[in-house]
Amino acid sequence: MFNFARFVVRNGIILLALVGAGYFLFGGKKEDAKPSSPWAVNASAQVAGSSTGSKASVTDKVLKVADSAAKYAGVQQYTPGALKEQTVGNLNKTQGALDNPNKNQD
Repeated sequence: MFNFARFVVRNGIILLALVGAGYFLFGGKKEDAKPSSPWAVNASAQVAGSSTGSKASVTDKVLKVADSAAKYAGVQQYTPGALKEQTVGNLNKTQGALDNPNKNQD
């Protein structure tokens, strides 16, 4: 028993390296590599707010109330519904530009 303890103390770094190498070589279930950023994904992403549901969602109801409140306040150019449509349009233009990065190059 003392001989084993002496062996572990003298060769601790080597044993630790062997255990670490064994863990990395034979360690459990490996998962697929995940992209490091959203731009690393080649598949085009679904743009938020582009759903075509037949029912009005809670968001649509809240936007309708907020639009009427903005019109009542006298700031029609800043209604949340108009800002939402402008944002979705800008996101669609950005997605189109990212899909064809070399289209407008000389």
